[in-house]
Parts: sequence; C-alpha cells; structure tokens
Amino acid sequence: MAKKRTKGQYEDLLHFLMTESDEAGIDVQEQWPLELGAKNATALYQGFRNAAEKLEILDQLDILQRDEHVMILVKTRVALMFGEDADVTDSTDEDNTDEESTTDVEDSEPVTASA
Repeated sequence: MAKKRTKGQYEDLLHFLMTESDEAGIDVQEQWPLELGAKNATALYQGFRNAAEKLEILDQLDILQRDEHVMILVKTRVALMFGEDADVTDSTDEDNTDEESTTDVEDSEPVTASA
C-alpha cells in the first residue's frame, strides 16, 4: 500500500505537521510508516519539497535527506527549542547587516565536558 500514489498525500501530511502537530522535526518514515514506510528516500524528499513549494511553506521548513531517511524540521519550532527568536531567517540572507547578530567564536566562553 505504501507504494500506491495518492494525489495530494504529501500536501496532506505537511498540512497535518504544520497545523495539528507540535513536533519540531520528524523522520517521515517513522512518523508515517504505513503511508510512507516502503517509499525510497529520494522519492520522499522530492515529494515533500514539491508539496512544500505548492503550499508555499518551503521557507518555513528544512527538508533533509540523509542515507535512506528524510527528515523535516519546522524552523520556528527548532528555534524555540534552542531559545532563539522565533523569527527565523536564512543565514545566507545578504540583507542581514546587523553586526550584533553574529557571535565570534573567540568571544565565547569555553565549554568543558563534565564526567
């Protein structure tokens, strides 16, 4: 059943993730094993990217493919987990000229592991 094509399936799953779920990130095959478990990662990655573009929410998500897994991260929720401002912008945005927004590694406190 997982290989059967269903029109709008990826859009429906993304809509669920964005409106009814509070997850910051998911592995799509683990989240929806019956619907997507047998699909290959490349097809899933492309399907979710196309769906996000169609829904005009691609800028709100990071869709990642690693090995045979596809993960979707909701940028605002990930930012909240790390205590960052919920207004997430692309770090490659050339319009960002705020010099205070960058932290120099030399100015940061050292981190040591405790046993």
